[in-house]
Amino acid sequence: MATLYVDEQGAVVRKRALQVIVTKGGKLLREVPLNKVDRVVLMGRGVQISTALMAEFHQRGVPVMITNKRDSTAYGDGYGPSRLVTLRMKQMLKMTDPAWALEQARAIVGGKLANQRALLVRENWPAAPTAIVQIDNALAALAAAPTVDIVRGHEGAGAAAYFAAWRAVFGQQWGFGGRAYYPPPDPLNAVLSFGYTMLFHDVRNAVEQV
Repeated sequence: MATLYVDEQGAVVRKRALQVIVTKGGKLLREVPLNKVDRVVLMGRGVQISTALMAEFHQRGVPVMITNKRDSTAYGDGYGPSRLVTLRMKQMLKMTDPAWALEQARAIVGGKLANQRALLVRENWPAAPTAIVQIDNALAALAAAPTVDIVRGHEGAGAAAYFAAWRAVFGQQWGFGGRAYYPPPDPLNAVLSFGYTMLFHDVRNAVEQV
């Protein structure tokens, strides 16, 4: 996915013919063909975008993400709320169904724990075996979890074990003491936060389109 990042404060992003141009103070900073842009990330409140270009991106289905300058906080994106009122009402009703919510929570957390386990098995770090046992325990208990809060507890236990293995590998060299954000205190956490932000928008946009 080709992503256009704009973090120059005071820059203006606009359309010229079939090009996306980025200017500041009348100076051209960048020029990209419209059909080469799959996603736009505007980093910082000092970056502006023209309404003509926003309309063009909306028609093309190109998401425009707005974050703070560090990209650790997402303010919004270019997709507006759906007008499918009946569908949204049914979705809201589903959210109030405890059995359905519990089923979804188990599935999501189960997938997350399984993927964390798979990465640890693949990397085979010295601290991985201990973390894998703890994640296996969380996975085994997940199926019988009677509430969403307990599901969250198993997710937290798995995450603690997972990032403890990361800390054993990256702690000394990268200053990684565990998962932390707002703002990320070290380079590894910054990369994780950035990746999670991009992934969140990709997933949300896919859901909105469906």
